[in-house]
Amino acid sequence: MFKNLSLSLSLLIIGTFSIPSLSQAYVFNNQLDIGDRGEDVSALQQTLTNLNHFSYPTITGYFGHVTQTAVQLFQSARGIVSSGTPESTGYGRVGPMTLTALNSIQGSGVTTSTLLELLRVVQARIAELRGNAPTNPDLASPSNVTASHGNDEITIKWSEVFEAQFYLVQRKEYGGTYQNIATTTDTTFIDTDISRNTRYYYTVTAENNDGRSVSSEYAYVYLSGGGGGSGSSNNEDAEEGCQIDASGYDIYVDSENGSDTNSGTGPCDAFAALQTATAVATSTGDGVKVALARGSHWREQFNLASLENITIEGYGSGNLPIINGSDIVTSWSLTSGQSNTYETEVIHNSSGTNRLTVYEDGILLTRVTNVSTAESTPGSFVDIKGSDGSPVTVYIHPSDDGNPTSNGKIYEVSTRLTAFAGGAGATISGLETSKAISNNGSMDLVSRTNANVSQVLASWGTKHNLGIGSGQISDSIAFGFDDVTSYEPSVVPIVAFLQDASTSDVVLNRVFVVNADTNQPTGITAFYAHDSDINGGFSTFSATQSAAIGVLSAGTPRARTVIWDGLYNDRVSQLPSAASTDTDIVEIRRLQAKLSAQTLTPVSTVNGLEMTYENSVILSTPASGYTSELFRISGAGPFNLLKNVLYTDRTAGVGQRGFMNVVSAAATGTINVEQTVFDGNVTFLYQISVPSGWNYTGDYNVFYHVSGTPFRSQFNGSAFTTLASWQATTTQDVNSVYLAGADQYVGNTNAFWLGWSGATSGTATSTVGPAAGDFRVNPNARVYGSGGTAYIGTFADGTTPITEAGPQNHWDWNAREAVSGAPAAWPNVPDTLEESKEYLLDPESWEFYP
Repeated sequence: MFKNLSLSLSLLIIGTFSIPSLSQAYVFNNQLDIGDRGEDVSALQQTLTNLNHFSYPTITGYFGHVTQTAVQLFQSARGIVSSGTPESTGYGRVGPMTLTALNSIQGSGVTTSTLLELLRVVQARIAELRGNAPTNPDLASPSNVTASHGNDEITIKWSEVFEAQFYLVQRKEYGGTYQNIATTTDTTFIDTDISRNTRYYYTVTAENNDGRSVSSEYAYVYLSGGGGGSGSSNNEDAEEGCQIDASGYDIYVDSENGSDTNSGTGPCDAFAALQTATAVATSTGDGVKVALARGSHWREQFNLASLENITIEGYGSGNLPIINGSDIVTSWSLTSGQSNTYETEVIHNSSGTNRLTVYEDGILLTRVTNVSTAESTPGSFVDIKGSDGSPVTVYIHPSDDGNPTSNGKIYEVSTRLTAFAGGAGATISGLETSKAISNNGSMDLVSRTNANVSQVLASWGTKHNLGIGSGQISDSIAFGFDDVTSYEPSVVPIVAFLQDASTSDVVLNRVFVVNADTNQPTGITAFYAHDSDINGGFSTFSATQSAAIGVLSAGTPRARTVIWDGLYNDRVSQLPSAASTDTDIVEIRRLQAKLSAQTLTPVSTVNGLEMTYENSVILSTPASGYTSELFRISGAGPFNLLKNVLYTDRTAGVGQRGFMNVVSAAATGTINVEQTVFDGNVTFLYQISVPSGWNYTGDYNVFYHVSGTPFRSQFNGSAFTTLASWQATTTQDVNSVYLAGADQYVGNTNAFWLGWSGATSGTATSTVGPAAGDFRVNPNARVYGSGGTAYIGTFADGTTPITEAGPQNHWDWNAREAVSGAPAAWPNVPDTLEESKEYLLDPESWEFYP
């Protein structure tokens, strides 16, 4: 059937055909809602078409989301209702008031059969215009026409028509006209003349010696670049749905094109609501597989925590499906006695320290403690925590000092405890969860073992964004989070927790935590893992090619073995470590860190812990001087610095207080430093600090201090300002060297850094060398031995290449593996919400070194 059947257009199309009279209009008697079908819906769609509210290309007789939107436009235009939901306010539903309004624009009535006869005549005229006008009205039209793809061919099938001798198959592309492509005596035709990224429509006409029937309803197929999907006719949602072949799931859910009257068993028959899918999944039981259509957006909770070994995956094209824990609020009133603070009442299902959040145009507003503070703070909301389901009043001060009901901005308030929750053994892929209340995060698998999470964006969390019990997370991002509060003094976007984690592991691969706020936080740790015993923890915690941006630290997980490999830090103030007296080994390999906090909280060790930093680079560029050292050692375990670069701001008065300090140390311990470069401004403490009674081994190191003596270290309580005196006392660093300030400028062929030596003189140091992420050593660097002898390109032994200082390998983010040589650039990790969404659509194609 075709739309735009107003009287004038009908006359234009039909020409001299006689048509039923439209002197009287259709009378609407029945209330209508999502999922309804039939003549009433067809008449509704035609009426809304005539009013320019219904924009679908055909009259379908099915009340889907396109029809619901058209009804909402009609209701708003007529002043009936303009907000809410079909359930709460009737917005988008044809109820008594909407029926009255529809009938008020009609005459006194025309029968349904008259309207349908008009549609039949128009259909026949259109068929004539495309060359297959019906000439045998007694011959039935083919029914049950389907189209499906496979192996670069499309198969069209239909039901046999009584007295048909053969069938005419016609095809058109989207926006084109139908063309004859085949005649056949079978009820199946295979089309092989097809192209990818094309939507095809098919109709079938039955013919015999007395003429041809009316053409069938169309069926269509969309072939994407790597596949396609089948679609059915007479459904307004078909144009947008069923585009991707997504087989192998028990339940399909599509908020845009689905219907809760569907079976939910395929992409062409998907449910619309997660509530419906939850009921069916719960009935199906453990192991259920649910497919969520990309482009979908639900503001409801999807709780399958009681089910184990479930699979939740996105399918189709477009953005990741979103499960949102917030609701849009449009009803606000000015708070009594205030000029800029507005209020509304909401009901939410939080308790304890779970807290609400409020968003303006998708951005978290600033949390304040009371209305008076909100009144003086544009872009803020008043803190609210658990109310156990009781109504609460939300107070906001819009960022533009405007009225939130008319300033054109969208305000969202988190009202649901979580967005998604699953049981043990859950596999989750291709999904975004956002803006829930729960401390466990909008993606809640906390205390559930053996999770497998990939391509998940958990945005705008409170205490946590994404939590698991144990298992693996890969190619996932936690973006945006609330600040700490007095009742929740820590925020950890990615967390793992089990009651007893002693035999469990946590594995992270390409997991990024990104703070949307450019201000330096004070209590946000990117990654954390722990169990109910604060001194215990997991067997192993490992994070590979992961990133922490704009947080206090990457993390101090509680596990017996902690491994950070290929970690990237930007705008952090604490290096990765571990925090458990039960931890035996911490290995930090191939770290690339940019520290930019005003005050550094140092990495600390604990008794018995062996900590190793290897093949890592650390750049410290604070706006003003640090008040603490990079490494604070407080335990007896070995501390190893192997093949690293520690580079600090080279401006006098703004540099590192010290690279190393040992405090509250045990009676004995060991510090090993080899092939490590100390370069920068150390304003107070030392490059190396070895307390009394401790052992030190080290050699092939490079020392430089931007002002004064290039060497400053401590051994056995005594300070040393020359490399020669250090060697004599420690008997170590025999082949180590120091740099002369006269050589360290951009454009000098003997400068220590390769990026400096190869650049044009006068080039800013912020654009080349370490500041730009290039830590390659110049093979022609000039260095000096303890006696003042100069060496070009070697250590003090005269043979070992100076390029063996610093990292000998680094993590290649594009190759996803370790490669030889020092890093030459910082990786381009997604650091905005838009980039995060883009990355997760296709992680393999992201270019980390553009």
